[in-house]
Amino acid sequence: MRPAARKPRSNYIRGATHENHGTQHSFDPFVFRTVRRGHQSGQRYGGGRHRRISRLFHKAEPRGGAGRIQGRRQRPAPICAPPRQLGNPHGVPPVLDDCFSDKPPANNYPYHDAATNDIRTIEGDINACLQANGEKPIRNLWYGKIARLVAAFKEQFNGEKMAIEVASDGAREWYEKGKEFYWTRRGQLHFSCSDCHVQSVGKNLRGDVLSAGLGQTTGFPVYRTEWAIADKPWGTVHRRYSGCIKQVRAKPFKPQSAEYKALEFYQAVMNTGVPLQVPSQRQ
Repeated sequence: MRPAARKPRSNYIRGATHENHGTQHSFDPFVFRTVRRGHQSGQRYGGGRHRRISRLFHKAEPRGGAGRIQGRRQRPAPICAPPRQLGNPHGVPPVLDDCFSDKPPANNYPYHDAATNDIRTIEGDINACLQANGEKPIRNLWYGKIARLVAAFKEQFNGEKMAIEVASDGAREWYEKGKEFYWTRRGQLHFSCSDCHVQSVGKNLRGDVLSAGLGQTTGFPVYRTEWAIADKPWGTVHRRYSGCIKQVRAKPFKPQSAEYKALEFYQAVMNTGVPLQVPSQRQ
Protein backbone atom coordinates (compact mmCIF):
# COMPACT_ATOMS: atom_id res chain seq x y z
CA MET A 1 0.00 0.00 0.00
CA ARG A 2 1.42 3.34 -1.02
CA PRO A 3 1.94 5.84 1.84
CA ALA A 4 -0.22 8.91 1.80
CA ALA A 5 1.33 11.87 0.05
CA ARG A 6 2.63 14.62 2.27
CA LYS A 7 0.74 17.86 2.31
CA PRO A 8 2.66 20.73 0.74
CA ARG A 9 4.34 22.98 3.29
CA SER A 10 2.32 26.12 3.79
CA ASN A 11 3.79 29.54 4.15
CA TYR A 12 3.49 30.72 7.72
CA ILE A 13 2.59 34.37 8.05
CA ARG A 14 2.55 36.47 11.17
CA GLY A 15 -1.03 36.69 12.40
CA ALA A 16 -2.07 33.40 10.75
CA THR A 17 -3.52 30.55 12.81
CA HIS A 18 -1.90 27.13 12.39
CA GLU A 19 -4.62 24.52 11.85
CA ASN A 20 -2.90 21.67 13.69
CA HIS A 21 -1.89 23.56 16.81
CA GLY A 22 -4.57 26.25 16.97
CA THR A 23 -2.01 28.84 18.01
CA GLN A 24 -2.02 32.47 17.02
CA HIS A 25 1.33 33.84 15.81
CA SER A 26 1.29 37.62 16.02
CA PHE A 27 4.05 40.15 15.48
CA ASP A 28 5.41 41.76 18.63
CA PRO A 29 7.62 44.85 18.17
CA PHE A 30 9.77 43.93 21.18
CA VAL A 31 9.98 40.14 20.84
CA PHE A 32 10.96 38.65 17.51
CA ARG A 33 9.28 35.28 17.05
CA THR A 34 10.38 32.50 14.74
CA VAL A 35 7.55 30.39 13.28
CA ARG A 36 8.79 27.09 11.89
CA ARG A 37 6.76 23.90 11.42
CA GLY A 38 4.14 25.24 13.83
CA HIS A 39 6.78 25.95 16.51
CA GLN A 40 7.02 29.33 18.19
CA SER A 41 10.37 30.01 19.80
CA GLY A 42 9.68 33.36 21.42
CA GLN A 43 13.39 34.06 21.90
CA ARG A 44 14.54 37.64 21.90
CA TYR A 45 16.80 38.98 19.21
CA GLY A 46 20.31 37.58 19.62
CA GLY A 47 19.12 34.46 21.49
CA GLY A 48 18.21 34.01 25.12
CA ARG A 49 16.40 36.47 27.32
CA HIS A 50 18.72 39.45 27.07
CA ARG A 51 17.71 42.62 25.26
CA ARG A 52 19.18 43.96 22.08
CA ILE A 53 22.53 45.68 22.58
CA SER A 54 21.21 48.94 21.20
CA ARG A 55 18.61 49.07 23.96
CA LEU A 56 21.08 48.50 26.79
CA PHE A 57 22.35 52.05 26.70
CA HIS A 58 18.96 53.78 26.87
CA LYS A 59 16.55 53.91 29.77
CA ALA A 60 13.07 52.59 29.11
CA GLU A 61 9.81 52.78 31.03
CA PRO A 62 10.01 51.49 34.60
CA ARG A 63 8.11 48.36 35.54
CA GLY A 64 4.48 48.97 36.34
CA GLY A 65 4.33 52.01 34.04
CA ALA A 66 1.98 52.40 31.14
CA GLY A 67 1.16 48.70 31.03
CA ARG A 68 -0.47 47.24 27.96
CA ILE A 69 -1.36 49.79 25.34
CA GLN A 70 -3.80 48.74 22.60
CA GLY A 71 -3.00 45.08 23.14
CA ARG A 72 0.76 45.52 22.85
CA ARG A 73 3.18 44.14 25.40
CA GLN A 74 4.75 46.64 27.76
CA ARG A 75 8.28 47.70 26.80
CA PRO A 76 10.73 45.59 28.85
CA ALA A 77 12.59 47.28 31.68
CA PRO A 78 16.20 48.28 30.93
CA ILE A 79 18.84 45.73 31.80
CA CYS A 80 20.61 48.46 33.81
CA ALA A 81 17.46 49.17 35.79
CA PRO A 82 17.93 51.25 38.97
CA PRO A 83 18.13 49.25 42.20
CA ARG A 84 14.78 48.19 43.59
CA GLN A 85 13.54 49.15 47.02
CA LEU A 86 14.59 46.93 49.89
CA GLY A 87 12.10 45.53 52.33
CA ASN A 88 12.45 47.07 55.79
CA PRO A 89 10.28 45.64 58.59
CA HIS A 90 10.72 48.81 60.65
CA GLY A 91 8.88 51.23 58.40
CA VAL A 92 10.05 53.28 55.43
CA PRO A 93 11.61 51.04 52.78
CA PRO A 94 15.10 52.38 52.03
CA VAL A 95 16.84 52.05 48.68
CA LEU A 96 20.44 51.37 47.84
CA ASP A 97 20.90 55.09 47.27
CA ASP A 98 20.33 55.63 50.99
CA CYS A 99 23.08 53.16 51.86
CA PHE A 100 25.48 54.85 49.44
CA SER A 101 24.71 58.40 50.58
CA ASP A 102 27.74 58.35 52.89
CA LYS A 103 29.94 56.39 50.50
CA PRO A 104 32.40 57.87 47.99
CA PRO A 105 31.40 58.31 44.34
CA ALA A 106 31.99 55.53 41.85
CA ASN A 107 35.19 57.08 40.51
CA ASN A 108 36.73 56.69 44.01
CA TYR A 109 36.02 52.95 44.16
CA PRO A 110 37.57 50.66 45.28
CA TYR A 111 38.92 52.38 48.38
CA HIS A 112 40.89 51.37 51.46
CA ASP A 113 38.98 51.15 54.73
CA ALA A 114 41.39 52.03 57.51
CA ALA A 115 39.09 50.65 60.23
CA THR A 116 39.20 47.12 58.83
CA ASN A 117 42.37 47.42 56.73
CA ASP A 118 40.39 46.02 53.81
CA ILE A 119 39.52 47.11 50.27
CA ARG A 120 35.89 48.12 49.87
CA THR A 121 34.31 47.40 46.50
CA ILE A 122 30.89 48.38 45.17
CA GLU A 123 29.80 44.73 45.12
CA GLY A 124 30.80 44.31 48.75
CA ASP A 125 29.01 47.48 49.84
CA ILE A 126 25.83 46.44 47.99
CA ASN A 127 25.74 43.14 49.88
CA ALA A 128 26.49 44.92 53.16
CA CYS A 129 23.51 47.22 52.49
CA LEU A 130 21.24 44.26 51.74
CA GLN A 131 22.22 42.49 54.95
CA ALA A 132 21.78 45.66 57.01
CA ASN A 133 18.19 45.91 55.76
CA GLY A 134 17.22 42.32 56.40
CA GLU A 135 17.74 41.13 52.82
CA LYS A 136 19.73 38.15 51.64
CA PRO A 137 23.09 39.05 50.07
CA ILE A 138 23.63 38.33 46.41
CA ARG A 139 25.63 35.11 46.18
CA ASN A 140 26.47 35.21 42.48
CA LEU A 141 29.18 37.87 42.24
CA TRP A 142 30.24 36.97 38.70
CA TYR A 143 27.32 38.10 36.53
CA GLY A 144 23.61 38.83 36.47
CA LYS A 145 21.93 40.92 39.14
CA ILE A 146 25.08 42.16 40.88
CA ALA A 147 26.57 43.32 37.58
CA ARG A 148 23.42 45.26 36.68
CA LEU A 149 23.28 46.93 40.10
CA VAL A 150 26.93 48.00 39.92
CA ALA A 151 26.36 49.34 36.39
CA ALA A 152 23.32 51.32 37.55
CA PHE A 153 25.39 52.93 40.33
CA LYS A 154 28.49 53.70 38.26
CA GLU A 155 26.47 55.03 35.32
CA GLN A 156 25.50 58.05 37.42
CA PHE A 157 29.17 59.13 37.49
CA ASN A 158 30.02 58.67 33.83
CA GLY A 159 32.61 61.21 32.72
CA GLU A 160 34.11 61.55 36.21
CA LYS A 161 37.84 60.83 36.27
CA MET A 162 39.21 58.02 38.40
CA ALA A 163 40.83 59.26 41.62
CA ILE A 164 41.94 56.67 44.19
CA GLU A 165 43.49 57.61 47.53
CA VAL A 166 46.73 55.76 48.36
CA ALA A 167 48.20 58.04 51.02
CA SER A 168 47.85 55.69 54.00
CA ASP A 169 50.23 52.86 54.79
CA GLY A 170 47.43 50.31 54.53
CA ALA A 171 46.42 51.53 51.07
CA ARG A 172 50.02 51.35 49.85
CA GLU A 173 50.28 47.81 51.19
CA TRP A 174 47.23 46.75 49.16
CA TYR A 175 48.62 48.60 46.15
CA GLU A 176 51.86 46.62 46.34
CA LYS A 177 49.90 43.35 46.59
CA GLY A 178 47.98 44.22 43.44
CA LYS A 179 51.13 45.30 41.67
CA GLU A 180 52.82 42.00 42.48
CA PHE A 181 49.81 40.08 41.17
CA TYR A 182 49.74 42.12 37.94
CA TRP A 183 53.41 41.55 37.10
CA THR A 184 53.79 37.93 38.30
CA ARG A 185 53.77 35.10 35.75
CA ARG A 186 51.45 32.17 36.46
CA GLY A 187 49.87 29.10 34.95
CA GLN A 188 51.15 26.53 32.49
CA LEU A 189 51.58 29.24 29.85
CA HIS A 190 53.69 31.27 32.31
CA PHE A 191 51.98 34.58 31.49
CA SER A 192 51.32 37.65 33.61
CA CYS A 193 48.77 40.43 33.15
CA SER A 194 51.55 42.75 32.02
CA ASP A 195 52.76 40.32 29.33
CA CYS A 196 49.56 40.91 27.36
CA HIS A 197 48.45 44.38 28.41
CA VAL A 198 51.78 46.22 28.72
CA GLN A 199 54.45 44.47 26.68
CA SER A 200 52.26 43.08 23.86
CA VAL A 201 49.73 45.89 23.37
CA GLY A 202 48.43 46.06 19.81
CA LYS A 203 49.56 42.57 18.84
CA ASN A 204 47.10 40.02 17.49
CA LEU A 205 46.01 37.08 19.61
CA ARG A 206 44.13 34.96 17.08
CA GLY A 207 41.36 37.30 15.92
CA ASP A 208 41.67 39.78 18.77
CA VAL A 209 43.96 42.74 19.35
CA LEU A 210 45.51 42.94 22.82
CA SER A 211 44.36 46.08 24.62
CA ALA A 212 46.36 48.38 26.84
CA GLY A 213 46.05 48.05 30.60
CA LEU A 214 45.36 51.77 30.98
CA GLY A 215 41.62 52.34 31.33
CA GLN A 216 40.63 48.67 31.17
CA THR A 217 38.48 48.61 34.29
CA THR A 218 36.73 51.98 33.80
CA GLY A 219 33.99 50.36 31.70
CA PHE A 220 33.07 47.47 34.00
CA PRO A 221 30.58 45.90 34.41
CA VAL A 222 30.51 45.14 30.69
CA TYR A 223 28.30 43.45 28.13
CA ARG A 224 30.59 40.92 26.46
CA THR A 225 29.84 39.20 23.17
CA GLU A 226 31.54 35.97 24.23
CA TRP A 227 29.43 35.81 27.39
CA ALA A 228 26.23 36.59 25.48
CA ILE A 229 26.58 33.32 23.56
CA ALA A 230 25.96 31.48 26.85
CA ASP A 231 23.06 33.86 27.64
CA LYS A 232 25.03 35.47 30.49
CA PRO A 233 26.21 38.67 28.80
CA TRP A 234 26.83 40.87 31.84
CA GLY A 235 29.91 40.40 33.99
CA THR A 236 31.89 42.06 36.74
CA VAL A 237 35.59 42.79 36.55
CA HIS A 238 36.30 39.81 38.81
CA ARG A 239 34.59 37.55 36.30
CA ARG A 240 36.96 38.87 33.64
CA TYR A 241 39.95 38.30 35.93
CA SER A 242 38.99 34.65 36.29
CA GLY A 243 38.61 34.31 32.53
CA CYS A 244 42.14 35.61 31.96
CA ILE A 245 43.61 33.33 34.61
CA LYS A 246 41.88 30.31 33.11
CA GLN A 247 43.26 31.21 29.69
CA VAL A 248 46.82 30.97 30.99
CA ARG A 249 45.86 27.61 32.56
CA ALA A 250 46.04 28.67 36.18
CA LYS A 251 43.52 28.17 38.97
CA PRO A 252 41.25 31.22 39.36
CA PHE A 253 40.34 32.79 42.69
CA LYS A 254 36.87 33.40 44.08
CA PRO A 255 35.12 36.73 43.43
CA GLN A 256 35.83 39.37 46.08
CA SER A 257 38.89 37.43 47.22
CA ALA A 258 41.85 39.37 48.60
CA GLU A 259 43.83 38.68 45.41
CA TYR A 260 41.17 40.08 43.10
CA LYS A 261 40.46 43.08 45.32
CA ALA A 262 44.16 43.95 45.42
CA LEU A 263 44.37 43.65 41.63
CA GLU A 264 41.28 45.82 41.15
CA PHE A 265 42.72 48.41 43.53
CA TYR A 266 46.04 48.46 41.66
CA GLN A 267 44.33 48.87 38.30
CA ALA A 268 42.09 51.62 39.66
CA VAL A 269 45.18 53.56 40.74
CA MET A 270 46.71 52.88 37.32
CA ASN A 271 43.59 54.38 35.72
CA THR A 272 43.86 57.68 37.61
CA GLY A 273 42.62 60.48 35.36
CA VAL A 274 40.68 58.17 33.00
CA PRO A 275 36.92 58.93 32.98
CA LEU A 276 34.30 56.32 33.75
CA GLN A 277 32.23 54.98 30.86
CA VAL A 278 29.66 52.46 32.11
CA PRO A 279 28.25 50.27 30.73
CA SER A 280 30.52 49.30 27.87
CA GLN A 281 30.65 46.50 25.34
CA ARG A 282 33.60 44.18 24.87
CA GLN A 283 34.46 41.45 22.42
